[in-house]
Amino acid sequence: MPAENLIETERLTIRPPTSQDAQITAEFHSANREHLRTWEPARDNDFYTKEYWEDRLQWAEESVRTDRAYAFYLFLKQSNKLVGIIALRNIERLAFQNGRLGYKVDAQFEGQGLVREGLSAVIRHAFEVLGLRRLEANVMPENKRSRGLLTRLGFREIGLDEDYLIINGQVRPHVLTSLTKQRWAKAGNGMAH
Repeated sequence: MPAENLIETERLTIRPPTSQDAQITAEFHSANREHLRTWEPARDNDFYTKEYWEDRLQWAEESVRTDRAYAFYLFLKQSNKLVGIIALRNIERLAFQNGRLGYKVDAQFEGQGLVREGLSAVIRHAFEVLGLRRLEANVMPENKRSRGLLTRLGFREIGLDEDYLIINGQVRPHVLTSLTKQRWAKAGNGMAH
């Protein structure tokens, strides 16, 4: 794995997954099936299998090579346990230089600041290493915890899309948010650590 995509924070080792992570990915999603159901599209049973993730993670590796999408797995340094996943998808280059962030955390680690720690590091990586200038993150209006997190990270709400995504079988509205590299740097997040 290229060293430029390995990120260390105080509590986390953050890295892109490989096809060798299929089993732990299936276990993460199986353990959090009910926890994530409210916030994600409906999943069939194959989604929770090692075989599904072997194929999907090969696609993820190819997406990194072609600069289309990046996934980052959050591992606790203390135990090497997978506690969260951050996805940076829909990379658009040329004049836009934009990507869309998504994230999820293991239910047992929710509220411990791990996603904030991970997102802060991935945002820095997106701006300083990947060369993006803008990020989007969209969230369901009732997800107050996630909306608060995005606000603390500097994302601004752009508006409400009433028919944004099919979540758990229903078309659901989402609050659209964005963060630019310029606003991020101005807020002091661009300072060297």
